[in-house]
Amino acid sequence: MPIEEPAPPPQKRPTSNILFMLALLLLVAGLAYWAIRAVPPATPDPTATAFPDRIPNAPPPPEQ
Repeated sequence: MPIEEPAPPPQKRPTSNILFMLALLLLVAGLAYWAIRAVPPATPDPTATAFPDRIPNAPPPPEQ
């Protein structure tokens, strides 16, 4: 009886792999864009000062 050789594994087409990676990249980019657009822009705090270590409306520190 002749011994049958196993068939070689089917070759993957590299094009399908590239297209899959491109689709995955577009999906991730779309999700990132949607996540960034879903966050409302931060509104500036009207009580914020240029010097956050100072108490608002406090007299200036005495000069030495």
